[in-house]
Amino acid sequence: MRDILTDIRAKLIAGLYTNEEHVRLSLVARILQGLGWDIWNPREVNTEFVAAPDEDKTKVDVAIFLNAAEPSVFIEVKALGKIRKESLPGFERQLRDYNRNNTALVSILTDGQVWRFYYSQTGGDFSGKKVDEFDIGKDNLDDIVVKLQTFLGKAEVASGKTREAAEKIIQLSKKEQALRDALPEARRLTNQPPFPRLPDSLVQLVARHGFQVSCAEAESFIASIQERQDVVPQVPQREPVKEYIEGPRTGPQSQPFSADQPPNLRHTSFLEGSFGNERVPKWNGLMHAAIRAALKQGQPVSEVKRRSGANVVSGQRTDRGFNPVSGCNASVQSVQSDRAWLIPLSLARWLRLPIKADFHWQDKEGAAFPGQAGSLEWTP
Repeated sequence: MRDILTDIRAKLIAGLYTNEEHVRLSLVARILQGLGWDIWNPREVNTEFVAAPDEDKTKVDVAIFLNAAEPSVFIEVKALGKIRKESLPGFERQLRDYNRNNTALVSILTDGQVWRFYYSQTGGDFSGKKVDEFDIGKDNLDDIVVKLQTFLGKAEVASGKTREAAEKIIQLSKKEQALRDALPEARRLTNQPPFPRLPDSLVQLVARHGFQVSCAEAESFIASIQERQDVVPQVPQREPVKEYIEGPRTGPQSQPFSADQPPNLRHTSFLEGSFGNERVPKWNGLMHAAIRAALKQGQPVSEVKRRSGANVVSGQRTDRGFNPVSGCNASVQSVQSDRAWLIPLSLARWLRLPIKADFHWQDKEGAAFPGQAGSLEWTP
């Protein structure tokens, strides 16, 4: 299949697919054959299939059948370059209408280069049924092979693996939407007694909608939102840090807090801190220093993860909020400031190393102590 896709990509670049029929015959049919379908058997690969003969004569470009009783896949084919953001709603309505009488397992929209896969047999708006997509001209070909086999391979459709994969993605999508919907309320609750952590608040709110989410899943979701929206807290510039260190932190507003029961650290600027003998410049840097100290002592990544609750993995990753831990072959997912204190605190107790953080609340709505400075410290 990879060889087929490589040749198709070359022909796309050369501009050989000049109309819709080229896409259907020379591209789509070729891929179907590579995925195990008998393109020469109209009972299996039926072109111009009339989906609702009693209502209208609308025809599906390609309908695929495992058996004569019901269609397995509907494919709507467009000319190359026709799938654009503004045209999607109309094309998706076409796919929706094809499934009125005979609901296929999977519906596909493609212009040869862009492929969009929909799990037809679930509720809601048709646009919300999308389970995957790819671009043959741009995306990794090995990834495309996996996606094609998962959602269009004859063996996978027949075995039920396609249905299983699609339902899993739909469930994850619904869970993520529930997390998104609950996030604003969860953030408000963190500013009210008893001042819960954001992940804990999110877990409780989502549970009301019937979704079971672990604290680790909530933290991962929050980190991914921060990454996409570019709201991961940045290291304060030198000038403000100097002002805070020389002013509020040493004045009457500076307040030490319990290491085990820290205040709500939302809207705080990290001033300075340390883990063991290492000085650190930011909240997540404190977590990195703690993980680095544990790994340098020879502790395995799995044990560091178990002891701390951090989403730490082996290798160098920069996706979904992960950042490499310098000096180590490991990466950790960024977290909110409260977790960025509690995670290294857990490791400090385990490793018997001191930990300290000085910080300043920004003077803005939602901060626990606007304009004030505080400190957290634990020593063995």
